Amino acid sequence: MGLGNPYKRYKNTRHNVGFMVVDKIAKDKGVKWRKQFFFKVCVGKLKEEVMLAKPLIFMNNSGVVVRDLVKKYKVSLTDLLVVYDDVDLPLGKIRFKPKGGSGGHKGMGSIIECLGTEMISRVKVGIGRPEDGDLVNFVLSDFSSQERNLIEKVIEKAADCCLDWIEFSPHYLMNKYNVKDPISN
Repeated sequence: MGLGNPYKRYKNTRHNVGFMVVDKIAKDKGVKWRKQFFFKVCVGKLKEEVMLAKPLIFMNNSGVVVRDLVKKYKVSLTDLLVVYDDVDLPLGKIRFKPKGGSGGHKGMGSIIECLGTEMISRVKVGIGRPEDGDLVNFVLSDFSSQERNLIEKVIEKAADCCLDWIEFSPHYLMNKYNVKDPISN
């Protein structure tokens, strides 16, 4: 499950890196998106049959759609991985966590509340913090031209982490991806 905001004006914003990661996986694996109610899904054979999904409502209400998707497709929570942005990680860093709180991320907070558990695997993509403290405008802003090259590499690495999650243990993922510079791995 990649988190982001719907509508074209948010497509390249920092808050949409979760969408960017699942879009990268879908493109690389040649699977096509189809719209279903309040989410987009695509199903394909990646390392095994996998469903990628993007809620088509605003980030802060993501949990409602994730809960409905989990029920509709009978997805075990152990088979759910959420990918999203994290302002507490520097730009360029990714972190895999097998469980935990929202860390203040309203989309993840909505998912935890709607599913009633913090036992949700996640890949967090660092977008850094604004210097001026205006968090809302920062997360809804596009990456600068200088940041674009780095974020494309990070999205690729986060997509690799998601694919590795299918077959490797949380310990392996944390050792491989929760490092100082995941791009150089």
